[in-house]
Amino acid sequence: MIRICSLIGLLCLLINQTFAQSLSKQADRQFDQLAYAQAVDLYEKALTGAGSMSEAERKAAKVKLGYSYHQMHDTKNAERVYRDLIQEGDLPNEYAQSYLYYAQALASNGKYKESQQVYEIFNKVQYDDRRGPNFSTL
Repeated sequence: MIRICSLIGLLCLLINQTFAQSLSKQADRQFDQLAYAQAVDLYEKALTGAGSMSEAERKAAKVKLGYSYHQMHDTKNAERVYRDLIQEGDLPNEYAQSYLYYAQALASNGKYKESQQVYEIFNKVQYDDRRGPNFSTL
């Protein structure tokens, strides 16, 4: 009986993990096809069951989710996603643009002081990109 319960539990865990990865892959396909509205729905669903995704997969999904909201001009949700992403710690260089998009979302939502602080972080990470200094001094 214990073996059966253990086997059923393991099977449920594997199905849940496969489902989350499947959603993430579907979302990636929609993202690659620039179908951001569909990608947003799929990324949100995949991230709610994020326990089965690796840290790197979760971070990549959040970056793409934030960018999708950015492309759809949904600055409130873009701000929410980027805030969660950045609060998890420093981002690798390949995700440095996320700082810029987060700062833009904050500015669009009227949070100018906070936006300037994020532009300054972007300046430090992307020192050769001149957009950050122009906005951080406004």
